[in-house]
Amino acid sequence: MRGSPKEIRTLQGAHERGRRAENEFRATLSDNARESTQLEDMFEHWDLMDDGVTYDIKNIKTVDAHGKSVHHWIEFRNVKGKSGSIEGKADMMVFEDRDDWIIIDRIKLKKFCEDKAVGILGEGKKPYYWYSRGLDKTMLVPTSDLRVIANELRSKVKLKD
Repeated sequence: MRGSPKEIRTLQGAHERGRRAENEFRATLSDNARESTQLEDMFEHWDLMDDGVTYDIKNIKTVDAHGKSVHHWIEFRNVKGKSGSIEGKADMMVFEDRDDWIIIDRIKLKKFCEDKAVGILGEGKKPYYWYSRGLDKTMLVPTSDLRVIANELRSKVKLKD
């Protein structure tokens, strides 16, 4: 892994938070659920499969004073310019919030974002603008809007330490 020590710690922390979210969501699935292989994760953009349904899990990132999620980033292209998670093969996108999981059909979410797109914005953080820091292409979507279009809100299961 390249980068400054701070960048490496940040990337490691993001990876650890992502794995924690995947493990917590997996607790809501059947005993037959399986993790993606490294290649499935990298190229098909899904983390877990249960009963033939694939899930791409996105952990909570930005929270308010009450621990509730404020927004989530939707990735259309990754930092290498390759297809982002919304362009992957997951059936469902899963967004973590404090008390539950917001589950949305990936194709439905993609269309929702494309229909809401306002324009291109290089600085600041405004919902529904396209952002790019190079080759990537992302969009900021308020968690409250994800809740409105959700196929399901699933309660979290407490994991034993």
